Amino acid sequence: GNQSERRIYGVAFHFHNFFENLTTLRNKYQTYGHGDSNAFGKTLSKLDQAMDIVVRCAHNIRNTRGHKVRFTGDIFSYAGPKPIYFINQTYRTERRDLMRRLIMEDEKIYGSDYQGEK
Repeated sequence: GNQSERRIYGVAFHFHNFFENLTTLRNKYQTYGHGDSNAFGKTLSKLDQAMDIVVRCAHNIRNTRGHKVRFTGDIFSYAGPKPIYFINQTYRTERRDLMRRLIMEDEKIYGSDYQGEK
């Protein structure tokens, strides 16, 4: 294939977005797996690295914190398989807008690590 083509490789997609609100998400972090008893006492970004990426994206802040995965541009600029939900532009837009609203509401209660940062 074309060596300049950007590819995403993987065998499965892991979704964290099957929740109605961030209280449910925080409960997941408090009670599932290696539960965090302070999940309701910290910012979303401090819950884990994946949530930090989501919060930075919601604030349109570039991912510069040394995370392993960096995406720029539209998901369709990458070759390879994509979750079926992402193929639908309307779904992507509505889900992104919902996530932004949920994050802004959560930050009113629990604070933000990125107020004023761009």
